[in-house]
Formats: sequence, C-alpha cells, structure tokens
Amino acid sequence: MYRWINSYRVLGLRESIEFPEIPIFKFLEDSARDFPDNTACSFKDSEYKYSQILDFVNRLSSHISGRIGRGDRVLLNLPNCPEFLISEMAVLKAGGICAITNPLQGKSEVNRCIGKVKPKLVISTEVVNESVPHILVEHEKRDEFWTTIQNSEPKSVGVEVDPKNDVAVILFTGGVTGIPKGVMLTHYNITTNVYQVLPWILGGAADAFKGSAALLALPVSHSYGHWALQTGISWAMNIIMIPNPSDYDDIAEKVNRYRPILTVGVPKQYMKLLSKEVDFTLAISGSAPLPKSVAEKYMQKNPIPIIEGYGLTETSPVTHVNIFAIAKFLGMNVDPKIGSIGVPVVGTEAMIVKDDGQIAEVGEVGELYVRGPQVMKGYWEAESPVRDGWLPTGDLAYMDEDGFFYIVGRCKEMINVSGYKVYPRVVEEVLLRHPAVEMCAVIGVPRRDGTEIVKAFVKLRKGEKVEVEELKEYCTRELPKYAVPREIEIREDLPTNYVQKILKRILLEEELSKMQ
Repeated sequence: MYRWINSYRVLGLRESIEFPEIPIFKFLEDSARDFPDNTACSFKDSEYKYSQILDFVNRLSSHISGRIGRGDRVLLNLPNCPEFLISEMAVLKAGGICAITNPLQGKSEVNRCIGKVKPKLVISTEVVNESVPHILVEHEKRDEFWTTIQNSEPKSVGVEVDPKNDVAVILFTGGVTGIPKGVMLTHYNITTNVYQVLPWILGGAADAFKGSAALLALPVSHSYGHWALQTGISWAMNIIMIPNPSDYDDIAEKVNRYRPILTVGVPKQYMKLLSKEVDFTLAISGSAPLPKSVAEKYMQKNPIPIIEGYGLTETSPVTHVNIFAIAKFLGMNVDPKIGSIGVPVVGTEAMIVKDDGQIAEVGEVGELYVRGPQVMKGYWEAESPVRDGWLPTGDLAYMDEDGFFYIVGRCKEMINVSGYKVYPRVVEEVLLRHPAVEMCAVIGVPRRDGTEIVKAFVKLRKGEKVEVEELKEYCTRELPKYAVPREIEIREDLPTNYVQKILKRILLEEELSKMQ
C-alpha cells in the first residue's frame, strides 16, 4: 500500500473513483441546464449567463462545423475572455481539436505553433498568419467574432466524441529547451483531472462552491489556468477573467469586489499581492514551487494556508495536491505541511527513482515519476517519453513518511559543485527568507575546468538596499559551504514568461555567452 493512502484515510477521502467518460463540453451543457441564470463569466464590465454562453457556443459551433472536420485543429490565440470559453466549447462540439496559444507569447512563438499543428482556422485578437483563415476578436468594437455568432443558427451540432481516445486540446510546453512541444490531451484526460482534485477532496462540501465565484488570474492557455476554467464551469461558477496576469492591482480589486471562494494563481502573483490588502478564501498556487517564506507570511495574515499543488502540462496538469492544507481550510486540526506539493491525487501513482534506477526510500532524492488517467496521449508528431504509463517529470523530489512529496529542483538544473549536489530550490528558499529579497533564481554556471559554481540572481523589494556580501553571509549561516552562492547579482528584474515563471534558461544563456 502506498504511504499516502494513510493520509487519505486521516481525512476520510475515497481511495478510488470511477471516472465518467464524457466530453469536455458536457460540463457546460450540464451547468446551463441546471443553473441557466447563473453568471458564467465576468470580464471587465460585462457578465454572461450560462444559458447565454451555451447559445453562443451552439451558434459558433454550427458555423465552424462547415469549415472543419473531426480531428481538424483550430488555433485559439486569445487572452482570458468570454470569447475563449465560447470558442473552445464550440470547436470541441464541432469535433475539432483546440490548439491553444496566448497573444502574450508574441507572433513568432504563435507562428511556430501554427507550423507544428497546421490549423484549418485561427480565432485570434489579431492576424498572426496570413495563410490561415481567421475569425477576429476585437474588444474595442463589435467585431467579426460576434457578428459570426449573431448570423449563425443556434442549433447544437451532434458530432460523436470518443472521450478516451479523441484529442480535445493541444497545449504547448517548452520545458527546459524552450522549443515548444504540442501536448495532446484527450477529453477524458481533462475531465478526469477535474474530478481528481477539488470534487474528490472537498466531498460534500463541494456543493458550497456551486454557483459561487472563482478568480482566474493566469492565462487559460496555460495548463493550470485551463484546469481552473474547466473546474469552474463544472460547478456553474462565475469565472472572473483577468486578461493580464501581471496587473496585480486588477487582481486585488477583483478579489475584493467579487469575494471569490476560489482563487488560482502562480507564486509571483502571490508574492506581489502580499503588499496589498487582499483577503483570499481558498487560494491555490501552481506552475512553480511556492516559496515557503511566502506561504508563511500569508499564514500570519490568514490562518488558511495557500494550497500548493503540482503538475505538468503533460498531466492535464494536476498530479499532487496538499490535502492537509485544504483540510485546514475545512477547519480540521492538522499540520498543513507548508512547503509540500502534497500527495498524489486519487487514481494517481508516483515514485521517486534514484540515479542508479532504484526506487528511493523515504527522504531520498530522485526523479519524480507519475502514472494516472490524466497523463497525456502523447506529443504532437514527436516521441512520447511515457513508458508503461509512467511519465518522467524531470523534477527532483523526495517523499516523507506520510506520503507527502517535496520538490527540490529540476534534474537538469541540479548543480554539481566539486562532486556535491546542490539543489537550486534549497538555496532560493534561504535567500527568499531575507527581508530585502523579493525574487531570486539560482543556477549552476559551468567553468572551463569542468566544474560548476552556484550563482544567484536577486531582485530586491521596493525601497530595500543590501550588499552582496551581506547576502552571502546570510547564506553562510544556513547552508553548507559548497552550496553558498559564489556569485550574487542584484538586478532590477528577472526574466519571466507570460505566466510569470522565472526563465532560468535565459540567465544561463547570458552566463554562457560571457564565456565565449
């Protein structure tokens, strides 16, 4: 028996679930049937009911069904907006596959994705490729998108869907290489992952979420944002859509105005919101490890911790959730295990594999492998790394005696200092505890003699000043000598992608260019 099963039992969670085989758009159809007058989404000053959204979906689906066939790709290049929800559901009802990008990625990146999946149609805020037909969404005026909907018949398209085998969505992930790969997720992958998380953990308490509000503060083109959208639709929630994930004032204003019962964001957003008056109910952090110091600061303001989870685009995305932190939200007296990504969600297996190929014991570090119904069908026109259902995550982790997992870094980011292993996250956690440090990133910089040194890049809090030597001294008090950064560079900002994740690859490329 897996260790985490005992933790399931502590909270009275089911140890297995039969997942229904349904298409994604059934979430919308069911919510529109049962809660037609509930607000489905709020965007800027507009609100749309579930009955309206389904009508728009049926109209658009009937239009595009004459332009695409089953399995054809439609590229959605949209920010968080009602048009994304309508477009995705319409394409799926017409039997198509949604390849999803975001305008924040830039035209060149979007065109690389177009070159890979060769869509029959693009729905976008701008023309990104003249060779592909477009339907344009322009928020400043009545546009082609809404004209198309108005002029189309409101009939439901009856395309048969095989949920377990039909690809529904292609999401793009660059991993550590920066080269986008198309991750193929089936209807079953995505709907199962919705059932695996909050409905399973909350049980009967989940009814309180139905019809309430959820704030979506990261792009739906990201797997985590996409999961949050589908979760909200399945519960007939009002999805509050934030179009710009780095507009922290907008996020704070929407949280305080709508009082959402559920907020989903990434670590950088929670770091920035620390300085604002924001009162979360249930907040979930994903996409990157949440610094323990940030989680502890929120605990000082609110006894309910930020819930940390873990996953990959290749796993729809959630594989782990800190169930003890959610139990704290439900009023149970348990240790929330701050800093842990939690246990595998129901139906999911996980193991830690050491360098020698052996399965790690409790407390031993190795590469995390996962297996479950949410694991992707494969990469678009590329070899899949999945073997016997097991997906190597590329992340280094360890498991404690309760079956809770902890991420210590990426396999390819581990730093070898004269034979000693240094895990970047361990060093980053120390630096982030310094009161002057807002953000940091730690990498290994190769030297010509074949060794590596630890280098830290630091962004200070507004108005703070600190000397590099002081930061090194601070690290010396908490880290072994070989793990203390040899170099620390203080910067105005650190490079991030469109979901606010620090791009260590760019920092390493800068260091390598200095050596040439």
